[in-house]
Amino acid sequence: NNYRNVASPAKGKRLLNIAGVKDRLVPYHGGPSNAIPAKDGKLAFVDAEESTFLWARQMGYEGEQLHRPSRTIENAEVFSYLDGNVVHYKVTNEGHGATHGISEKLLLDFLEQGRPNGASHRSPAANKSEANEPAPDEPATSAVPLAEDAAEDEVNEETRELNERIKETQREHRRFKRLGYLINEQLKLLRELKKLHGGRTRGQAAPLICRT
Repeated sequence: NNYRNVASPAKGKRLLNIAGVKDRLVPYHGGPSNAIPAKDGKLAFVDAEESTFLWARQMGYEGEQLHRPSRTIENAEVFSYLDGNVVHYKVTNEGHGATHGISEKLLLDFLEQGRPNGASHRSPAANKSEANEPAPDEPATSAVPLAEDAAEDEVNEETRELNERIKETQREHRRFKRLGYLINEQLKLLRELKKLHGGRTRGQAAPLICRT
């Protein structure tokens, strides 16, 4: 929607936000991106910690924004709202793609906390087969990488459109340059003609050349 349509987020959802302090594509502390174009310049973002706080407010949090982490795990400072239902991981040693800076266990822990009675993230069929014989572990999945991939695809599309505009501008520049060359050549010809006519006396006809 070109980031101009106001949306009404759902309520009562769990949310995990992961951001890298060294991110140059989506600035951690907010402000215009250095790379993502927008119609009026560069696309601007909200501060990552403030963004998580605003999501927490949307989900029912009524307190103040956290300015200090609730705890620190591995390379991430954790800001937790609503008993861990809205969480922000501030990854201190990563940029864009900050999920690579934390372990898979942290992601799974968040997903497991959202299941009733600590139910396994494995499918019922896998749990049933596991009771009879060993079954290979299913690959862990997370919506976070999918969201990141979607954002990256959107950035790539914006970049392609920008490159197309640059190429079109370059083509226009070449056309104007060629047109300027033709105009200069015509001006030279007009100056030559002016010199030719200026050398005759007034009323003198141009010489007539006849072939016999």
